[in-house]
Amino acid sequence: NLVRIVFISKTILNGLSVVIVDSDVNEADEIENIIRRIAALRFDNEWKIKKIKSCNDFEKLIEDRHMIDILIFEVEGKIEYLARYRSEFSKAILMLLASDKTSPMYYLMPGIKADSLVVRPCEHSKIKDRIMDLLLFGYEKRRNDCELFTMRCQEGITRVPIDEILYFEAREKRIFARTLNEEYGFYGTLTKLILELPQNFVRCHNGFIVNLNKTCLVRVSKGEILLEADITIPLSRGYRTEFRDKFKGA
Repeated sequence: NLVRIVFISKTILNGLSVVIVDSDVNEADEIENIIRRIAALRFDNEWKIKKIKSCNDFEKLIEDRHMIDILIFEVEGKIEYLARYRSEFSKAILMLLASDKTSPMYYLMPGIKADSLVVRPCEHSKIKDRIMDLLLFGYEKRRNDCELFTMRCQEGITRVPIDEILYFEAREKRIFARTLNEEYGFYGTLTKLILELPQNFVRCHNGFIVNLNKTCLVRVSKGEILLEADITIPLSRGYRTEFRDKFKGA
């Protein structure tokens, strides 16, 4: 069965992201339009939208560990995909789309932990109100739950949850903050930056500062650090001893 997935990434405002999984193309378009209108009225930044149409692509979304703030999910026939996602990303805010012919016992279970529910058929105004509440709740939750790293990029002031940053790299006379899905360039120096970052960020190379919380493996003999999503960055000889000690104590 084809599944329609709309991925909306708020790259400037707190890295906020919304994913819609819905086999009803018209309903998915309606939800997308509602989100666009709410974003235009309530937020200043652009929302990027990508549409995907298969279950395999939703599985890939899970495997690639995309960070999702809000998930709007049609449960009929797809509960196994949702259960798998929730087992790995339990903090995402979840709205379920369910038919009035589907028993609540199918989807109201501890492992799913839905925050909101729309039972179809449902009036447009009620869907709009539910989505408005969901987006505002998601925005406030993201803003309150995590510390934001603020930088001045070409697009303007950008704020990214600092716990989503894998590493900082100095190149091309700028610093680049790398997350799983984005890269943000701004001006500065690593020497000054390291003094402003939390203790879990450690210098590992003249050109890199890495997030210890995103570090999976240190290959000292090869001078490599393996991060989430199989991303590798260098570990220079001058930083090996200090970095290894901090990594062990993390």
